[in-house]
Amino acid sequence: MSRVPVSMLTCTDMEGYELLRTYGPLALDEVDQYFELLRGVLDRWYSSVGIMGPAIYIDYRENEHIIGETQRLFDEMLEEDEPVAAMKVRDKLHMMLEALNCVMREMAEVFNGPATIREFYYNLPARLRATYEHVLMGDDE
Repeated sequence: MSRVPVSMLTCTDMEGYELLRTYGPLALDEVDQYFELLRGVLDRWYSSVGIMGPAIYIDYRENEHIIGETQRLFDEMLEEDEPVAAMKVRDKLHMMLEALNCVMREMAEVFNGPATIREFYYNLPARLRATYEHVLMGDDE
């Protein structure tokens, strides 16, 4: 089996990849770009790891849906002003962030090394979680 360059798996050739490599909450104007980059990460992972066997693709559509639904709920959270509706959106988003964390953890655990690849995948949902918490604290400027 051929080796896949770490740079391909960590998407360093994608425009805006720096958002994937840094830590902490995103600026609100970076959220949409971050989700686009996440889709690129997902596609790259499946393209690289999928050659190991067709069964790997079983979860692709579901994982793609989790990213899309998480983005939709992020957008809704940022726009919802009514307190009861906002709480429902936040609860749903919290569950989707947990689902996204599971997806990225599974992607990371395929690799034994180097540690930077695993750290890269673990950090992806952490940035969204930090952004979510940042917004909840009211620091959404």
